[in-house]
Amino acid sequence: MAEHLLTVWNPIVDANAVKAHVDVLTSPRDYVWWGRVYRMQRSGSDAMSADELAARFGHVQAFRDRMRGDFVLYVTDHRYMHACRASEIVFGDALPESERRFVPSYYARCAVAMWFRVHDVRALSFDALRTLTYAQQTLGAVVDGAMSGPERTMRKYDRRYDPYASVFYRYPLVVEGPATDAVFARAELEKGHARFADAPGVVYPRRVEEAAAELKEAWGETWTGLEDATRILVANARARVPELALGLDPAAAFIYVAKALEHEVCECVLADLQRLADVERTMPSDVADLVKLVDDDGTARDRTLGAAMHVFLKRQVLSKLALADVDAVIRESAFRARFTRLVDLRNAAVHAPGTKRRLGAADFRKALGEVFPADGPGDGRFLFAQVLMMKQAIRARLVEVDGAPARRSWRP
Repeated sequence: MAEHLLTVWNPIVDANAVKAHVDVLTSPRDYVWWGRVYRMQRSGSDAMSADELAARFGHVQAFRDRMRGDFVLYVTDHRYMHACRASEIVFGDALPESERRFVPSYYARCAVAMWFRVHDVRALSFDALRTLTYAQQTLGAVVDGAMSGPERTMRKYDRRYDPYASVFYRYPLVVEGPATDAVFARAELEKGHARFADAPGVVYPRRVEEAAAELKEAWGETWTGLEDATRILVANARARVPELALGLDPAAAFIYVAKALEHEVCECVLADLQRLADVERTMPSDVADLVKLVDDDGTARDRTLGAAMHVFLKRQVLSKLALADVDAVIRESAFRARFTRLVDLRNAAVHAPGTKRRLGAADFRKALGEVFPADGPGDGRFLFAQVLMMKQAIRARLVEVDGAPARRSWRP
């Protein structure tokens, strides 16, 4: 077996990290830089030098010294696993200015310990069980970068990679695995494509990408106005609808719809309202307390769909924002009824699994049918279109008041 590297990426840093790299690679570019984000990296004039980082990650430096040709950089969030064909390792946060067009934009807000020049990306797994199985059955032992045992007597860990083991991992790990050319076997390339990154199904499962394309055509501007993470969640739900005929629990598909709406409402509408409350000095105090989710005792609640429902139902208070599009949405009885129903279904799906659910399979099927009607998904955009209208109105007010667009965030 050959030696390669394995590292993890954090959805909190960027939920669509793989997509961001593939987008650069297929823009088209000959390569893209993948960065090992490092929270302990000092910033500014106190930033760790390339030599300091090489010493701190001595096992990677040793691997680089042993490198002969391309290697595989395995990247995973412990759900998805992708293989990146890499040719170079560069320590340090800074790349030459000429290389910036080969770097995904989200790295601008990150400290990076090292960079990997990636020429191709291939999907290996799209679920946690298959990812773990690949690590246990296809990859070999961890060669370097891991320690196990009691703190004072830690010893080198040389078994197969197991994210659930009581092991200290210093990513990236040096691992054994198939030869690079075997992982990127040209015989397995889809006809008409020069690289795996150029073929369908590399970022997400092909059925999800096909569902996203279908929804983009059907939902039009509503689809393009939603956040990337929202669109992928909705596409996941749509891709699973055909499986209902095969016995899939409809709640398992519905939960993707609920998560999608939760992201759009909580991490966009509510988050932007809270930022607006911070920057708009003329906002009435009762409105500010409402959108900041401040209870009577002065404590602030987390942003949830239930909290959002509480805000939306306080129409008389929220109307003081004087945002016509927000008023139009929260005054519409159809929106309030369907939003409340979705929150109830979401709570039933998450908190009362299996036979303990208060609401039955028929309720979840009906909810999915409203989003994805049998004759096509075009009319199912209602809730998302209404939320999008609110988001855009609040964002426009933020630009007017603060001079900057709303910040986006992601909760995995």
